[in-house]
Amino acid sequence: MLWTYGISKLLIFDIDEFVLVRVAPQWLWLLDYRALISLSVLTFTVVAFRRHYLGIAYVLFFPLVVVVWKIPRLLYRTRNWVAVLGVINMLATLIRDFKFNLVALTLASIAAVCIAVSDTAFVLVSAAVTLFVVLVWTSVRVVKFSLTPSRFLALQQRLIDRTTDSSFVNQLVEVKSELRGAEVEKFNSAQLSTFQAGLSMAILICKASYYWAYQLECYRRSAIIYLFGTLSYFRLFIQTAITFTFVNYALLKLAPDAFSFQSPPTFIRMLWYSLAALFVNGIDGLAPASDVAIAIMVAEGFLGPLILSMLVLHYVQSFRQARRESEIKETVAKVKAAGNLLEARLKEEYEVTADEAWMRLQSLGRGALSAAIEYLLARIPVDFTRPPN
Repeated sequence: MLWTYGISKLLIFDIDEFVLVRVAPQWLWLLDYRALISLSVLTFTVVAFRRHYLGIAYVLFFPLVVVVWKIPRLLYRTRNWVAVLGVINMLATLIRDFKFNLVALTLASIAAVCIAVSDTAFVLVSAAVTLFVVLVWTSVRVVKFSLTPSRFLALQQRLIDRTTDSSFVNQLVEVKSELRGAEVEKFNSAQLSTFQAGLSMAILICKASYYWAYQLECYRRSAIIYLFGTLSYFRLFIQTAITFTFVNYALLKLAPDAFSFQSPPTFIRMLWYSLAALFVNGIDGLAPASDVAIAIMVAEGFLGPLILSMLVLHYVQSFRQARRESEIKETVAKVKAAGNLLEARLKEEYEVTADEAWMRLQSLGRGALSAAIEYLLARIPVDFTRPPN
């Protein structure tokens, strides 16, 4: 509730003033001291409920709690790595598109406010054109990214290349220099422990790369590949409806006779009109009466089915890519090849395969990484780790 109030007050409208004007207008002067009042309330809460510091901190840092604790905990409880990859894909997309989204949101917000508060013809026309440009810009990006190879898979390819080529991973796979000496004929207790820990780490890295590839294969086979495209087109549809609502509202301000209506339409009624136009339909009591208004309605009637058609095309394209498997197979093959390369390095360093090394480690007793290795081995199909013929 507290964060909902804060976000609404910051981004939507002043709730304090809205309530006081309608409930107790004589107390409006209190708004001049809202910072001092807020500080006093916070101080009273901390002092009066001093035994509930954790609860107070939970409320104050609730967004951080959601990001750091609640979402990871939910993903852990689902025990579904496909969902984890989906969240990673979503976060990567948000980070990568942050600049564009920020610029588009800023321009659209300024234009919408100008249409809402201004009656100047130049301002209204400029704002309407800005909204339309932002809509076209967004539409091109949505269509482009929905019909081109996944950026998430490209990110996976770059990530695995950097991981396998890193000096850090190579050092973990190599046998320690102090264990290579010619004078070492038999390991003492400390050397055996070091050798066992190094071999365990090498096996863990090798199996983790195979597990990574296997989860990407499961990700390909899941329905989540259709989710992000659906959300993108749904957002585009909503943005289109809101954009044309403001464009029609600007036209109504510029030329009220551009529409035929019985009573002046409200913003909500204009939104209803724009939504109906996207479905090639109209509403009672509001209709276009000028060539410009008719042209805008025709444009909406064209864009609505076009967005739906592009969504269907996205489904067809995604289904074909999933059937061909060429793109995801290339990524999975690269990750598996990295696992094969790591296993070859392990065999070169320790003169045994990863499976043979694991059997020998088991005979020496359980180590600190045994549970993690057993977890990976239990979840990777045996046939998946075999190199192609």
